[in-house]
Amino acid sequence: MTDPVQYSALTGMTYLGNLLVGTGALALPRAFQDAGYVLGIAALTFLAFMSFLNMTFVVEVLSAVGATVKMKRVRSLNAASINAPVHLEDDEEHCAIRKRIDTSNDEEGQSNEALSEDFFDITERIELGRAVNILLGYVGWLFFYTCLILYLFGDLAIYGAVVPKSLMNAICTYVPDTLDNQTSGFSPNLSGNLPCWKSESIDLTRFNVYRIIVTIFGMVLGPFVFFGMTQTRYYQCVASFLRWLSFTIMIVWATCRVILYWQLSGLVPARMDQFTNLFGTSIYSFMCHHSLPGIVTPMKTKRNIYHLTAVVYCLVLLFYLAVSLTGVMAFRHVEDVYVLNFFQLRVEDPRWNVLGAVVRYFLVLYPVFTISSNYPIIGITLRRNIDILLFPTNPSKKEPTARYGLTTEVDVASSQELLVGSNANEVASFQQQTKILHVLRSVFLPLLVVTVPLSVALFTDDVEVLISATGSYAGVGIQYIVPTWLAWKVRRSYKALYEAMPTNYLSPFRSTAWLVLSFCWALFSIAIVTVNHFMAS
Repeated sequence: MTDPVQYSALTGMTYLGNLLVGTGALALPRAFQDAGYVLGIAALTFLAFMSFLNMTFVVEVLSAVGATVKMKRVRSLNAASINAPVHLEDDEEHCAIRKRIDTSNDEEGQSNEALSEDFFDITERIELGRAVNILLGYVGWLFFYTCLILYLFGDLAIYGAVVPKSLMNAICTYVPDTLDNQTSGFSPNLSGNLPCWKSESIDLTRFNVYRIIVTIFGMVLGPFVFFGMTQTRYYQCVASFLRWLSFTIMIVWATCRVILYWQLSGLVPARMDQFTNLFGTSIYSFMCHHSLPGIVTPMKTKRNIYHLTAVVYCLVLLFYLAVSLTGVMAFRHVEDVYVLNFFQLRVEDPRWNVLGAVVRYFLVLYPVFTISSNYPIIGITLRRNIDILLFPTNPSKKEPTARYGLTTEVDVASSQELLVGSNANEVASFQQQTKILHVLRSVFLPLLVVTVPLSVALFTDDVEVLISATGSYAGVGIQYIVPTWLAWKVRRSYKALYEAMPTNYLSPFRSTAWLVLSFCWALFSIAIVTVNHFMAS
């Protein structure tokens, strides 16, 4: 159905920019330093282009799938009796379709307007998972949801590490005497085995404090995953303001440090053995494809969507390069959570001590507030996707689907029909089955969503490794393989539909060679990353 909430194209592009610039931006400077600035620039630029390429495939597929859904609705309405009452949710859209059918002169009774531009407008609420189910069948559906769930698990593990690590660095005050003077311009990489405080009565290492905070983080935010939470437009505005303010401060401060402490000796052009982390972090930083339907569909006008998204991608790429290059040139050692480099700095001029302390704490607590707010939302999304994967239903017919011996959805009428004429044992068995299913979906799944990612975060605080692993495998599936597969299916199996598609929805990359490039690049990337992991181990 048509999305009731609409906004301008500029608002949609703002949401897209906010979606792209996330946690990955905090790990990019470290990945640049490890892999080398030349390799970093080349890889980030190429991966930005590949992300944009597959983004155009997703928009093209959304238009094609929306057209097929509308055409099926037209045929079903046309097949029904003209005198029969029709109850529809979206009156304006369906009245227009009904009018087209009534005025049709087609010999088979189908509308000649079936392939008009109106049918290709992206107004249907079609998520990427539904498009996969329509075009690719069960195998594609299973592959997509497996990748998405693994990606979201990695996302939560990253969130569960970034926030406690930031808080740990804000709380722990002990610094060895040999590293206490930070006015020389280079921050240390403090070991997790160092004590958190310079106190004999409290014997806790930095990593022990980190684990305690991870546990508290799960206890505070975990319960929200069991319920629902709505992200408001006001939160988007506040989060966006804090995000851009934080990164602007970091870019300006790092630029000042480059001017004061310029050194070329520590800069390395390229390290191929560090390509894995750079690759995974870059993919993670340009991940937006699974959320595109929710951003694109409510936009009032989509005529210049590819031009607008290209501008957004270019701006985000330039922003990433600015953050990464200034960080690499300003610090001898870049932390895996970039804001930690600024927290460890000291201001030489005593007049600026108070302001410097405020800015440092603002930067180190920026991930705490923004990521903590997103954590329940990502957790609820993951819970719902696992529910879809384990307990699928047919949303169009509301038919119960049995899997693992459990009925996943039975409406009231179906339940009454099922229980009529059944003996007491059958009724008791059905009720017991319903109770078990309820416990699984309302208790076990949220508990799984909370405990598994936090368990990973308890064992490692290396954010760069977590982001790299998440982006290198699950990210490749969502960002490259699924969009390419969908676009190939549309162009191969729906040729008439594809040829009738208006140019503003057709991807600029219409040659089959682009599909081959995207798919081969995905396979090559997975192979390179896997080989590098084995060589490193």
